[in-house]
Amino acid sequence: MRILMVGPFPPPFNGMTVANKMIFDGLNVNHKVYLHNTLISKKIRNVKQMGKINPKSLLKSAIQIVIGVLKILLFQKLNVIYIAPAQSANSYLKYIPFMWTARVRKIPHAIHIHGGYFRKMYDSTSGWKRKIIDKSLKGLAGAIVLGPSLRYMFEGLMPSYRIE
Repeated sequence: MRILMVGPFPPPFNGMTVANKMIFDGLNVNHKVYLHNTLISKKIRNVKQMGKINPKSLLKSAIQIVIGVLKILLFQKLNVIYIAPAQSANSYLKYIPFMWTARVRKIPHAIHIHGGYFRKMYDSTSGWKRKIIDKSLKGLAGAIVLGPSLRYMFEGLMPSYRIE
């Protein structure tokens, strides 16, 4: 199986990057796994800076998105795309082009939420951002959560059989 993993990978070493590396290492034993690293900074950012948009990070993100979309479009045969999006609305939206490109190519794609904030983010988002998030969720093959107690984050947003 050929898998493309989209998400942040170390360095720096933090909870999400380490988790993605562990999943990569496990999958790469029996499958061919390609990476698309969405991390835009190799340094751990100051908490006050997190979530703030600046021109430099916006440009880095745009370049990342273009490269990732091209990977999805140009890889000959991908069986699945694993996406580990962030849990803030703006950061989640950065992963939408990967999801839509996978849908165009008819490649099953799933998101893996590393934490329990997604539902709170979803419920507090409105307008055009909420509509885009809704549309992205409808196109997913599935959503992966850290445990059964976090299934609620996607209840009502997608069929329960697609929540793992």
